[in-house]
Amino acid sequence: MVKFYVGRVISGKKKWMDVPSLWNDEVQAALKAEGYTLNSDGTVSK
Repeated sequence: MVKFYVGRVISGKKKWMDVPSLWNDEVQAALKAEGYTLNSDGTVSK
C-alpha cells in the first residue's frame, strides 16, 4: 500500500496529508527517501 500511495502522491492524484494514518508516516518517509519535499499544501516537489 505504501508504494501505491507514493505513486498516487507523485502523480498528483492524492495529497500526502490525505493518505490514511495507518500508512501516512511510511509514505512520508518513502517520499523523503526518494528526494521529494513535502509541501504544506499536500503536494510534493523534487
